[in-house]
Amino acid sequence: AALTRKQVEKILDDAGANFIVQEKVNEHPVYRKIAEGGPTTVRALSMLTEEGTYIPYMLLRVSPASDQIVHYGRQGYYAAIGDDNRPARRVLRDYLKENGAFILPPRWEDMPALLREAEASLPGMDDIREQVKRMHPRLPHFRWIGWDFMVDEAGKAVFIECNFAPGYYESQTTCCTPIFGDMTEQVIEA
Repeated sequence: AALTRKQVEKILDDAGANFIVQEKVNEHPVYRKIAEGGPTTVRALSMLTEEGTYIPYMLLRVSPASDQIVHYGRQGYYAAIGDDNRPARRVLRDYLKENGAFILPPRWEDMPALLREAEASLPGMDDIREQVKRMHPRLPHFRWIGWDFMVDEAGKAVFIECNFAPGYYESQTTCCTPIFGDMTEQVIEA
């Protein structure tokens, strides 16, 4: 049953000052089709360097249609997003066996056709990169940040949250590259 306005106000009053309420994002039709009704977010990982903000990875995080949230271990999957803003041929499915071990990533051919056959750039990817490059320097004490976005119906990136200790497993495994991407050698030598 839906909560009344007074019930919602009481919940917020009781919570104090440590919360943010985000309005619902109506997803771009491309992402609705890819997820077959479940939500899709984009995780951009950025590293602040002396030269500026470097984005080694971007991942499409797709939940099953039955879910209304995207998070690790919920039977969705990740797909790497290439520099051309198209899905790369690398995916990691989050399915967990009963004993907690990951099953093998799915074959690319088993992914939704819209994801496999994307001939154009995914909407909102350039906007996500621009927002990350603008926001990361404002948080100079955090060199490595995970940024979560959704893309609205108009193709505009909507910032959801940033994570100051983002998980690396899904990024490295899905993208099949070292944690710092093309800058690994430079980071190790520093």
